[in-house]
Amino acid sequence: AAVWGLVRAAQAEAPGRFVLVDSDGDLDAATALATGEPQVAIRAGVPHAARLVPVPAGPSSAQGLDPGGPVLITGGTGGLGSALARHLVTRHGVRRLVLASRRGPDAPGAEDLVAELTELGASARVVRCDVTDRAALTSLVTPDLSMVVHTAGVLDDGVLDSLTADRMDTVLAPKADAAWYLHEATAHTGAALVLFSSVLGVCGGMGQANYAAANAFLDALAAHRHERGLPTLSIGWGLWDRATGMAGQLRDADVVRLRRRGLVELPVDSGLELFDAALAQHRPHVVAMPVDRAALQVSADLGELPAVLRDLAPHRPAAPSAVRSAPTDLLELTRTETAVVLGTSGEQVDPDRKFRDLGFDSLLAVELRNRLKTATGMALPAAVVFDYPTPAALAGHLRDRAAGGTVRAADERPVAVVDDTDPVVVVGMGCRYPGGIDSPAGLWEAVAGAREVIGDFPADRGWQVEGLSVRRGGFLADAGDFDAAFFGINPHEAAAMDPQQRLLLEVSWEALEHAGIVPDTLAGSRTGVFAGVMSQEYGAGADEAAAGVEGYRLTGSQGSVASGRVAYALGLEGPALTVDTACSSSLVALHLAARSLRSGECDLALAAAATVIATPRVFAEFAKQGGLASDGRCKPFGATADGTGWSEGAGVLVLERLSRAREHGHRVLAVVRGSAVNQDGASNGLTAPNGPAQQRVIRAALAEAGLSTGDVDVLEAHGTGTVLGDPIEAEAVLATYGQGRPAERPLLLGSVKSNIGHTQAAAGMAGVIKMIGALDRGTVPASLHADPPTSAVDWTGGAVALATESVDWPPTGRLRRAAVSAFGISGTNAHVILEQAPVRPEPEPEPEPVAGAEDRAELAWVLSARTRPALRGQAARLLTHLRSNEDLAPAAVATALVATRSRFPYRAVVTGTDRAELLDRLAETARAEPAEPAPGPLVFLFPGHGSQYASMGAGLYNRFRTYADALDEVLAALDANLERPLADLLFAEKGSPGAALLQDRTEFTQPALFAVEVALFRLVESLGLRPDHLLGHSFGELAAAHVAGVLSLPDAAR
Repeated sequence: AAVWGLVRAAQAEAPGRFVLVDSDGDLDAATALATGEPQVAIRAGVPHAARLVPVPAGPSSAQGLDPGGPVLITGGTGGLGSALARHLVTRHGVRRLVLASRRGPDAPGAEDLVAELTELGASARVVRCDVTDRAALTSLVTPDLSMVVHTAGVLDDGVLDSLTADRMDTVLAPKADAAWYLHEATAHTGAALVLFSSVLGVCGGMGQANYAAANAFLDALAAHRHERGLPTLSIGWGLWDRATGMAGQLRDADVVRLRRRGLVELPVDSGLELFDAALAQHRPHVVAMPVDRAALQVSADLGELPAVLRDLAPHRPAAPSAVRSAPTDLLELTRTETAVVLGTSGEQVDPDRKFRDLGFDSLLAVELRNRLKTATGMALPAAVVFDYPTPAALAGHLRDRAAGGTVRAADERPVAVVDDTDPVVVVGMGCRYPGGIDSPAGLWEAVAGAREVIGDFPADRGWQVEGLSVRRGGFLADAGDFDAAFFGINPHEAAAMDPQQRLLLEVSWEALEHAGIVPDTLAGSRTGVFAGVMSQEYGAGADEAAAGVEGYRLTGSQGSVASGRVAYALGLEGPALTVDTACSSSLVALHLAARSLRSGECDLALAAAATVIATPRVFAEFAKQGGLASDGRCKPFGATADGTGWSEGAGVLVLERLSRAREHGHRVLAVVRGSAVNQDGASNGLTAPNGPAQQRVIRAALAEAGLSTGDVDVLEAHGTGTVLGDPIEAEAVLATYGQGRPAERPLLLGSVKSNIGHTQAAAGMAGVIKMIGALDRGTVPASLHADPPTSAVDWTGGAVALATESVDWPPTGRLRRAAVSAFGISGTNAHVILEQAPVRPEPEPEPEPVAGAEDRAELAWVLSARTRPALRGQAARLLTHLRSNEDLAPAAVATALVATRSRFPYRAVVTGTDRAELLDRLAETARAEPAEPAPGPLVFLFPGHGSQYASMGAGLYNRFRTYADALDEVLAALDANLERPLADLLFAEKGSPGAALLQDRTEFTQPALFAVEVALFRLVESLGLRPDHLLGHSFGELAAAHVAGVLSLPDAAR
């Protein structure tokens, strides 16, 4: 019997896979399967199926209940057991009760319960008893017992393949084993045995196979005792009110979902009335549950009703419906079924949000799989929701299955062909550094303005600073800020996340937007993430329980997760790895990213790094070693250098091959001409810099780039300002870049650490972003605190000059080149050579303005955000940016906002015909309160006569090949039925005879509008817009019918 319950649960989890057959003779599988029933009893060759049917209320007398005899209740101090105890006293006059529970008198509320029952005139005794202990339990069964009510039970839900022997036993022992022990003990006493079972024993339950098995056993035990003439009743309860504790683990959404299926919560009072009615039935097994017949009928019509309930709501076949477009409907179907499983509405299901973040667990995932399997008729694996983790991704999989009928291989992308002549380029950047620097432009303003951003320790981190000799550095003012909801991360997980992980997420998004790449479009792409992170002190020693972040600490604090966090959030499927070589981490990450691109391992790569100082320990350690500057400032190569100064920050670069950048229209910021990484080896000490190793890494990078020392103009040095490290680095630079170049064109040497401090793992990234800005602008910024230079270096040993002043880039007659160095305390050295972006190919000439279109020059700036405040903030930031960059053309801004930004629920559109008007309206948007988003279907309307004008579509024809090809195809079909070519009229100038014919003669006007409407549809379709509905007015109905596939082009053109 227990196996029956187990299989019934398996049937719920995998519909159509199992059939239970109980035969009194030879098994006739064909007969059983032909019934279409999940469980069949074959008697004398005739199949029978079980059904639940309503039964009338019986006589009021309760079988086996003698008010004078004591009653034993297992689970007697629980919510249900205590309610039953009160009921037996007040309704049935029971005067003696034994209430058994695992904790006995120590159970919450036990003392108050005894006092209450005593006041009602009963004698109640609470005993401690583990019902899985046969001896302990049977010792409570005395000969004078009138009744034993077994309510005890334990839940340990999980899908079938997750259940172990221990998890099965956890549920079976207190329910089934205890029931058997009670059966044995009462078999000869005459006491009635009432078993609190569950309807799951009859119907099965997804994710509750162990509980279904235990309750099926109880039902079978009742039948067995009944045949032996022993007073027994098994009550298969439905869903109790959560106040009883029997369904307390259910969420609100779970209850809503069950209600939609017709299962209604049972209030305690109503349940106790059903208890009395069940006792009066004199049957061994009844099911006691209220149902919503209307909702039950809906479940039946959808084919979701368990077979045993089918007589309560017979299935009614749905009327046939028109075939709808698969792409739209499969997404709609997936969102709708997801909403049903969650107990919400389809409009509230974000198609791009991960099922995990929507609240799915393994049970809900199986339920969604089953619903989609029923709705589509497709055989779907149990893990399909985990394999395709968003509603949009799952709908796409269903669409592929519907189109091809087979499952695609996990990755059918061809192996990339490596082209050594195709360089790696930087197409996007993002950064956060102290002093309010939140963009590459902000970093450039700081270095170009010779600004220093070092300040006092932050007061909001709770640091114990007593005993610290240095209390200054470079700190991010907003290091603790994070828009967790933007990335679909719950607040508890966000609190457990190292701020370095948070920074990498935010700055990666910003860098992609800087590259003109919509981050959402990278899901499933071969995009790699190479992240440099060295500190892992966040959360050390924190009270995990008090913080409420149980289960998130490990992934939140591990450096190895930093790269994976970005890949997970954006759905990136290229390599993802975290690099920790201390202060060289970011350049090593950049080196590995470039190598991955050159090898064809990925198509796009993020090279990233972040440092947030979680504790002051690094200050204390370096101060003790004498390596920390007394004023917190880095003074690279300066005579006053007295140590390094710690700082924070993050930087991200977006890299790809040059050919791909040009193919996708990405602006190239710089070329990664070459890079190299090596190790100090057995040097003078584990942490001591090694000059020869630094020389070797420089020469290796030059060799990979195919350059000589004289081909590099500027070096962004590691330059930490330490008394030992700076001279060693300077001598290595003099021995390499200082040789083989004319004295009048020395290598210019500087370090961004003089401005922002030493940002450790993120230091090299700051140097790269600084140098890309310098390459682009043709200016070498001044390196601070280097005048006068240190006397520990013989500066006459080579052609090297400190960039103590901001100067124009040295003229060379070739592309500008710069190098960046980073050396880790681990002994890992890295060197990268950058080159000015190549000259952009001449763009195709813009088409001439179209006659008659001058009155349609209004532009639209489109903004979107996830929340109302964020939308206002977007408008405010854009306004500030545009006021600071007056050279940006309004049309270019409009294009960028549409083509390079994600689309979020809260949106605003600013329209205007000139820059001033657009800025004014943008300012209004920054102050306004946006309305709630109203998601709904997308409708295309094809208008009729009256919307024509001269030269309509001419500009689109010249600019978009898709539009031109579609229009040519339609015009060719139409011209066969016209007295003259329609193109001559369609593109005629305003005021010409051809334009007059187009405007005034219906036989030309209507075909022209038809052609333009169809071509417009093909254009927007190519841009990814898919309508939910098509409408047509007048002859616009022909265009709608044609693009919908109802009419072929020849038929529509007649």
